[in-house]
Amino acid sequence: MKKRIFLLLAAISIANVNAREKFSFQFNPLLFFAHNVVCNMDIDIMPNEEPKRDSPICFLADIEFQYAINEKIALFINPSFANANGGLTINGTTHYRNNGLSLITGLLYYPHETGLRGMYLGIFPVIGWGYITKDGKIIKDFLNIGSMAEIGYEWIKENGFTLTLGTGVCKIHQIPSSPSIFAPEINGEIEFSEDSNSLYGINLGGLPFDVRLRFSIGYSF
Repeated sequence: MKKRIFLLLAAISIANVNAREKFSFQFNPLLFFAHNVVCNMDIDIMPNEEPKRDSPICFLADIEFQYAINEKIALFINPSFANANGGLTINGTTHYRNNGLSLITGLLYYPHETGLRGMYLGIFPVIGWGYITKDGKIIKDFLNIGSMAEIGYEWIKENGFTLTLGTGVCKIHQIPSSPSIFAPEINGEIEFSEDSNSLYGINLGGLPFDVRLRFSIGYSF
């Protein structure tokens, strides 16, 4: 009897050692420090008048979900949104703000058949919705549509703590292509520039694509 119990415990122990995580929930902790990047977008004013820029209080939400379909392929879903409570003030009374949400979903490929662990390659289509508000009312909105490619590495500790580092490129198209509005307060256009930093990536030196950096922590099981 004791021998059977010992063999059963040994089998359970071996199964736990070889077990692969099926689910992972992660988030980007750096978004807390990126509120000026996302919510206070690079704004071009024409004619050249310098409005006041508020220090935005920006609420950012970003969560990543992964599901291991098998040892090589995992489903990746990443909803996120930004809501600015600051932005651009003209004449002290008129407030323009930039907000939006997006959904990144795709597949992660683990070439070494390690499940959610180790090196991965990812390809993701992107769809998002951005909008400009004036004194709290939406006055123009636009779609963000594009794709991403990424390479990275995922570490999972024995207790389930997960750390992911990755880098890649993305190309986002805005529809309409120039989300600008007429501001009667300055008799000119306010344009939210496409080449500014965003939730999707960072543009370097006018490249035709953005560079994406990923740093995520969370829990896998």
